[in-house]
Amino acid sequence: VQPANCCPETITVSRAELSHRCPSRQPLVEETMDSWIVGQISFWYVVHKVQPTAIVDKAIEIFLDLVTPGGGLGESNWWMKGVRAFEQKAERTSREIDIRTELRNWDERYPEIHHELIVRWVAGAAASMMVSCIYNGLKPSSSARSSSKR
Repeated sequence: VQPANCCPETITVSRAELSHRCPSRQPLVEETMDSWIVGQISFWYVVHKVQPTAIVDKAIEIFLDLVTPGGGLGESNWWMKGVRAFEQKAERTSREIDIRTELRNWDERYPEIHHELIVRWVAGAAASMMVSCIYNGLKPSSSARSSSKR
């Protein structure tokens, strides 16, 4: 009886046969030491250089643009347009204050995972993945290197 996973557990199976028989155990991207180092450098560079307040401000602005309703009915004259614009501005400001209050409450409840720290780490992880993918794409593969040595 074989185990639940797709690879039989025998001592005589080589690693090449094992990876051929069980493709689910192969990594998505072959991580080498130089690729790991490039990813780490890019992660920590972005973590230190990113400005989380600018990112949070832009995210709040985009969110408010999506949630705050646009112009409605009854804007046939200039006075009604002015009243409606004032109402929209007041609603937008109210929602922005609510969001920023919730962020402040989050920071007080969970000081070890401050919202700006989360923004820094997410930006660093995204930069690390992007730089690692670009680096691995530009770097010649091991099969190309071994064929060029012959």
